[in-house]
Formats: sequence, structure tokens, C-alpha cells
Amino acid sequence: MKKPVYLLFVLFILFTLPSCTPQNYLPPFGAWESADPVIDLRSVPQLSVSIQSEVPQRVGAIGGVSNWTYTDAYGVTHSGPLTDSPHSLQHSQADLSRVTLYLYDEINEIKLEFGAPPQSVTVTRWNAAYVGTLYISEAVDENVPVGLNGNTISIINDGYAYIYEVHAIWEQGLSYFTFRTEPAR
Repeated sequence: MKKPVYLLFVLFILFTLPSCTPQNYLPPFGAWESADPVIDLRSVPQLSVSIQSEVPQRVGAIGGVSNWTYTDAYGVTHSGPLTDSPHSLQHSQADLSRVTLYLYDEINEIKLEFGAPPQSVTVTRWNAAYVGTLYISEAVDENVPVGLNGNTISIINDGYAYIYEVHAIWEQGLSYFTFRTEPAR
């Protein structure tokens, strides 16, 4: 008697559970075979910076101030907290040493690699001598032109170390990132 009841229970579960799943929860047919990478925009995309030179290098930038909002598959809007961070010139030398690219060539192309392509990117730099400056407004900054494709900057190795602040904007929000360059020789 137990076997027929158990079999009926299993059949009931097998045929009723799939009908409980909302249709918009399932991916469209063939979605798993897509060659396009899935970009997760539930949180701020990360930035890594790389340089192809005598010694190829790649480091992850320090994430800074950000504000992020996204809408999930059910149409619910989620807002992340506005995150705060020290100004790019207020990071410790230890933190900056982990995000330093060393320049070996006279002219260097630095590639900005975002987890998801932003709508706009601006880059500002300061001489690294300003790190730890109490009065940030006194630090002289300069805008760095971003390449036409939006993900490269050209840097001339003039013998000085620099702190770079990348400001990226997406439809979902914005974020700042920090990295440093310094001459290898």
C-alpha cells in the first residue's frame, strides 16, 4: 500500500512544481547557448588597469565613491547605499602601492578594463607628491584625455609618479576609481 501512495506523491510533485515557476523567471529558450558574456549590473562594475610594455602588468583599481541603482527581472528597483571613500590623494601609500603600474616605456598606453562598459569616462591626475595633502584644493590637477574607444589613456613617462582618478558613469549610477603610475627606472 505504501508504494502506490509514494508513487502518486512523486508524480504529483513532478507535474505540479514546474507549473508553480513564473514564466518570466525562466531564461528564454537558447539563452544558455549564447556566446555573449552575462554582465551583472546589480552592483558597481570593477575597474582593472593594464599596460603592455617591457613587463606587462594588470592591477585592480581602488573603488571610491559610488551611487548605484538597478531594476531586477521582476521590475523592482533596488538602490545601493551611497558609498564613501577617501579622496584619491588621501589613500595610504600601502594601498596605492597595490594599484601601481610601473612605466618602462617613454609613451605608455594604459587600458581601462571595466566589468561593464560605462557611458562616459573622465580621468584626472595629480602628481603623487600631493598624496597625504591636508588641503586637497591646493593640489594641482589635470584632465587626461581618454581615447576615442573610451578605454585607453596615453601616458608620457616624464619621470614623476602620478595618482589617477577615473570617474565612470553608467545608466545605473556612477563610481570613482584610483590607481597610480610611477617610472620603473
